[in-house]
Amino acid sequence: MATRSTEYENLVARGILKAAAKSADSIDQYVKTASDLLADARRPSNSPHGRYLMAYEGLFSLAMAVLEYHGTRPGDGEGHRISALQRFAADLGFTPGQVKTLTDAHNLRNARTYRSPIPPITGAQVKGVVSLLEAALPKVNEMIAHGSKGKA
Repeated sequence: MATRSTEYENLVARGILKAAAKSADSIDQYVKTASDLLADARRPSNSPHGRYLMAYEGLFSLAMAVLEYHGTRPGDGEGHRISALQRFAADLGFTPGQVKTLTDAHNLRNARTYRSPIPPITGAQVKGVVSLLEAALPKVNEMIAHGSKGKA
């Protein structure tokens, strides 16, 4: 396995990420899951709430693919999901607006999961998170394809 970047090594040293085995099959499955969730999130017959959460989970699946591609996984501490998403956003070069969309989706998901019912989801919120997943999927595919060139 290639050495991890300094950014990844620092996150592992701080316990934010953990070293993990890199498996092409696992990475491919994360990407396939994200692609399947994107197809479901695009389906207008699904509820806005469902579409929003599917797109968010698709983004998290891509984040897991990117982390594993770099031989890491989220740590076990509090904030492990947002740390994974922040590293993912940095790797893909998200704009500040895209980072806000991703962070808002994460915060809304956490509020629903841990504290209260999810508030009504607007069409603009659905469009934002689905568009972000649509933009991220080809970037992750390119990263993985580029990194596997010349490898057995």
